[in-house]
Amino acid sequence: MTRDQLIHLMETADLPNVDLRCVPFTAGAHAATEGNFVLLRFPDLIEGVNSGDAVYIEYAIGGLFLEQESETSYYQGLFHKVQGAALEQQETRKLIQRLLDEKYK
Repeated sequence: MTRDQLIHLMETADLPNVDLRCVPFTAGAHAATEGNFVLLRFPDLIEGVNSGDAVYIEYAIGGLFLEQESETSYYQGLFHKVQGAALEQQETRKLIQRLLDEKYK
């Protein structure tokens, strides 16, 4: 990563709607090493009617939306496992700052 990218991460981590956490190499292989995914949560537009969640998976030649509850709950569980392996927000900030200090003195 470049110095500017690390600084941008630090600035972004200060935003109230951002929860930035790093999974360090020392944590070993984590539950989501198969690939990236995005969890999409939608507000209930009509009271009492669940709008449902979705998962977006991007791959080399396209993307895929999953909307079945069994699929979205699988990825929600996967997300929680990765989050459990990740550093806390403050530890993530310390790691990024240490990288800045060591690499870009």
